[in-house]
Amino acid sequence: MNPAQRKTRSGSRTRTLLKTAVTVALCALIIWKGDWRTIWHILRQADPWMLGAVFAGMLLGVSISAFKWRLILSVHGLRFGFNRLQAYYFTSVFFNNFLPSNIGGDVYRIYQTARGQASRAPAVVAVLTERLTGIWALVALAAAGGAVIYVRGPFQPRWLLPCILAFSAIALAPLVFLAVSQRAHSWLMAAGWFPGRLKSVLALSEDYRRHPGKSLQIIAISFGFHLFTLSWMLLLSYAAGDPSSLTRLVMGAAISNLAALIPVSLNGIGLFDGSFIYVMGDLGMSFDAALMMMLVIRALLVPLSLIGGLFYLKDKKTVDMQKLRTDTDETGEAASG
Repeated sequence: MNPAQRKTRSGSRTRTLLKTAVTVALCALIIWKGDWRTIWHILRQADPWMLGAVFAGMLLGVSISAFKWRLILSVHGLRFGFNRLQAYYFTSVFFNNFLPSNIGGDVYRIYQTARGQASRAPAVVAVLTERLTGIWALVALAAAGGAVIYVRGPFQPRWLLPCILAFSAIALAPLVFLAVSQRAHSWLMAAGWFPGRLKSVLALSEDYRRHPGKSLQIIAISFGFHLFTLSWMLLLSYAAGDPSSLTRLVMGAAISNLAALIPVSLNGIGLFDGSFIYVMGDLGMSFDAALMMMLVIRALLVPLSLIGGLFYLKDKKTVDMQKLRTDTDETGEAASG
């Protein structure tokens, strides 16, 4: 291992230790604030059929995401079977939840779809597009949901209006981008200072212009995925004994998902859960019911991830773990820089 690799690996270990400390602290705070007698009572009273339906929804959600990913890859000329990509997606869930300090799930998906290709850029752009369109659709839904809450009341926390305005701006940003994208694209591609790697990624963005039908399908699936996710979250709120509404849940989901993107904890653990509990509390849900929802989701992620573990064991011989670790370290270093 050369000095640069040792420095990268050392930096990765340091970040992991810091993230672990933050994760433990956040989880300890959440656990300390919960009334565990009440939570245990809620869990005992929860309808097992409802919880089973929630798990089925989580399973189907992975399949929907894999289908969307397959469509995006096809835009860039990469053809993969749905079953294969579904297995990769389940495995990435396993990596994210059981190997947080070593392997990134998105890096694993890039690795698998870039193997044997002339360039890794299409695989990278496909994963980024899958992620970004999902976040954008969730934020757009939250802008609409927040507006409904604001108009109807009675829950109008101080952060609600700023969030509505910010989410609306993000939702409208693609329209502004489309208006100037062609001119900006040509300018950046001609700029000598613009990094070559980013130019190769930017060039691939034109694929979406050349496939408007598929691009619209990608957007539609993004919205459909989140509406479907909100439906099983609504069911889970009933199982928690404190029924919510889609408008309130979409605000909780959007803010918690955005909070989880802040790279200070392992896979957003603690940040995601704590922000969801806080937002839903301000919108009328009890702390213990919101905590119970997060506990159930975290618990159901275990069998969901183990399905990915089985896929990984089946495909283990084809995976170069050293290269995956290197790619993950490089990705983390680029993000932190």
